[in-house]
Amino acid sequence: MFNWFKEARSQDPKPVIRRPEDDLPPELKYALKPGRTYRNFPDDAPESAIPSNCAACGSNYDGLTQTHCRACGQGRPAYKIDVTDQPYYTLPPKKEGDPPSVKADEMIPTFGGGDIILGNNTVAPCAIGDKVEIGMESSVAQIAGNRVHLYFGVTCSVVVARDHLLIGSHFNCEDEHGGLTAKQITLESGGNIEGKMVLPDGGSLSLKENSSINCLIVGADTTIFAGDRLELGTLIILGPNVKITLGADCSIDTIESDHLFQLQTGRSFSNDTRTRLQEDYNLAVEISYLINRALDLNP
Repeated sequence: MFNWFKEARSQDPKPVIRRPEDDLPPELKYALKPGRTYRNFPDDAPESAIPSNCAACGSNYDGLTQTHCRACGQGRPAYKIDVTDQPYYTLPPKKEGDPPSVKADEMIPTFGGGDIILGNNTVAPCAIGDKVEIGMESSVAQIAGNRVHLYFGVTCSVVVARDHLLIGSHFNCEDEHGGLTAKQITLESGGNIEGKMVLPDGGSLSLKENSSINCLIVGADTTIFAGDRLELGTLIILGPNVKITLGADCSIDTIESDHLFQLQTGRSFSNDTRTRLQEDYNLAVEISYLINRALDLNP
């Protein structure tokens, strides 16, 4: 009888552990969540590679994070994964301790959540979402979104935008350890960036007059256009085919580059030093540093 009891116990079903998201309807379960960040999987898949319906049976997928068709079980060839707690989850370094080897523009994740719209004169620690708009003369320390628009006189420490970062005049990034990164950055007149501005490969930067930037780091195939009276401390070029056009009375203290680049300047341009790269920079690391700063809510 004792043996029968042991055999019966061994056939008991294992307990089922349910998570809160298991009880959500599919359209919420597989949606991008507020405060979370996502990357495409596989990591080299463009956004357009994520299908909206199953190739096997034609059923619609319920959200961008869904990995298999609920109707037939067919695997989805591309989808988004949550990498908030593991920023290098799909991007492991080649060797432990080495910086990640990945296209720099793939380092900027997709931000989950809805639109964040803050009015004029807002003071807030952070604003993170899909589309983020900050009203005039507001102060928001950490800003991250897929599309970000900052109006006149905004002050911040760090801003990350996956696609387009549009900044109004008299912007002030006052944190020397912070900065900006986005695929496309447009800055109106009178901007001041005391930290660093980082452009991924293929990025673009358009500045109007009277801007001041402590450090600008750019990847390959980037385009920079600046109006009159740009004051740039250090320009670091980390790839070929960089094109720079400057207006009148602009200055760049130091240019570091191991690559040829095109530089067209207006009258009274000044540049004190041009050298090869002085450090072993990695563009993906520079971008991920700003991402971590933007998402760290316990600085």
